[in-house]
Amino acid sequence: MQPVKRHIIIGIIVVALAGSCVSDSQSGTVDIPLEVLQEGDLALRRGSSMASNIVIMMDSAATYSHIGLVTRCGDEWMVVHAVPDERDDGGVDTIKADPIATFFLPSRAKRGAIVRLDVDSVLRHRAAREAIALVERHVKFDHDYSWTDTTRLYCTQLVQQCYLKAGVDVAQGRKQRIDAPGYHGDYVFPSDLLAHPRTRVIFKY
Repeated sequence: MQPVKRHIIIGIIVVALAGSCVSDSQSGTVDIPLEVLQEGDLALRRGSSMASNIVIMMDSAATYSHIGLVTRCGDEWMVVHAVPDERDDGGVDTIKADPIATFFLPSRAKRGAIVRLDVDSVLRHRAAREAIALVERHVKFDHDYSWTDTTRLYCTQLVQQCYLKAGVDVAQGRKQRIDAPGYHGDYVFPSDLLAHPRTRVIFKY
């Protein structure tokens, strides 16, 4: 990928200014077909926040701006994900597990999808269990978005690390070079993980 062009950089600034005016007044839930879910599925959404819009603008192949891993906790389907500024208590951003309906709240997701990596279900289960372990260890969100630092994680990095523990390389070396205000380096976007040849869309809206 070529460095971000000047008009994209200007667009980022415009979006950043507009993002502070985005309303979170949407309510209701999305009907996710829970019967089709399996542990280790990928949950993706496209938000309306400033951060989401910047991701979409930077990633030339983007449909979604955020990704997490589907897990089962008792009788409830959850999404484990690394996201900034969604703590109700205002504390330090750490990896969190949200009910799937919360992950796909209209105030957080303009569109969404469930995608399955077609590998052995045992491997998907291992990845999901690793995701829960990260929540339990209170691993912090990586505000520096460093792919090489795995002591803190951002969303795509979380998915990659959980699947690597299960023996599956989802990113397969795919990354994008970004040179823009505040962002300089190689980044892995949700589209880079979706480019894995064995991904399959289970549900989208």
